[in-house]
Amino acid sequence: MLENAYRDYAFLRSEEEFEQSSCHLLSLTTVDMFCFSMRYSQTVFTYSILLLPGVGTRQHTATGTCQLFGGQGFSETIRLPEHFGSVSTEVTNLGIIEGMVIRCPGVSITARYSRIFVICSVTDACYELLLDPWPRSEDNINELLLVAKKVSSNVVLEANMGSGRANSVTGSSPAIATTECDDLRENVSNCVCAFAKYKDKALPQSESVLRLIWGPDCLCFHLTELFTHGLKVSRVLRSRRPAWDYIEKVCRTDTGIPEDLMAAFDLLERRTGTCKSVKFYMFVCCGMKHKSLPEWLSFLFKSNLRQKMYQPWAFLCNTERTRHIWSLTDWLRDFEIEVPAPVESFLK
Repeated sequence: MLENAYRDYAFLRSEEEFEQSSCHLLSLTTVDMFCFSMRYSQTVFTYSILLLPGVGTRQHTATGTCQLFGGQGFSETIRLPEHFGSVSTEVTNLGIIEGMVIRCPGVSITARYSRIFVICSVTDACYELLLDPWPRSEDNINELLLVAKKVSSNVVLEANMGSGRANSVTGSSPAIATTECDDLRENVSNCVCAFAKYKDKALPQSESVLRLIWGPDCLCFHLTELFTHGLKVSRVLRSRRPAWDYIEKVCRTDTGIPEDLMAAFDLLERRTGTCKSVKFYMFVCCGMKHKSLPEWLSFLFKSNLRQKMYQPWAFLCNTERTRHIWSLTDWLRDFEIEVPAPVESFLK
């Protein structure tokens, strides 16, 4: 129709000018960004990354890098500022931001930063990279995959002004020992149901597989709760032990371990710069990728080390409950759940 109605030099016949005009339209608050930003994949957008310091963090020099990813691809590696503040980068349109891979060698990310935001200067879309699931006590969290959540500009403004609300995210989640076993089982069940709804396209469009696997209140998070429920704490440690301690002990002492479980354990143990909390998440993702998670959990649930490492009332010491969790995760194999590319690259 355009060819018949307009001459060759007409504005609407030139794709570059037309796309650039659409980019300008996106800057208007009256235009819904989701109608346009996914369409023009080659438009260059400016993204600003805002890094807010953790409570009591000193302004020492620390280098680091990050990589943004969205529904339309990855950014190049972005160098973070040595001190706190913001950094801007021009990137070909990433679509809706889904998360960030951040690396800070020699520095604990969760201790250094209290909150991390990403703002697109063209669409004014704001995202928070969620640090909530990760403990603030571990010293070696220097590599993380963070999931993005869309927030309003007021949230960013209040956090940047240091209103006090930003500090609320620094607290850890409630003690797992006070969580009832029935609640743990229900949480895992809800996660499995969320996968089924996602495959049936019954979840909001903004929901992604990445959030279901890796985000807050996700399958990895609730399996962590399950494995830390009733886990004994040594007298040397002041805080609860991570779930990875049990898996590490089983893989180093038990016999008859499935080959693919041992291969995944060896792969993750070689990542010396990765903290134990992240290793557990990566362990679950490896199991989902190879559809081996039910067999791995079954083996871990039956290990004799449970009686040594867990309290008698712990979730893992109840055969009926662990059998139910196994049946839930076994049901996931009926779905072709593809591990998202960011998680895939993070596992390498």
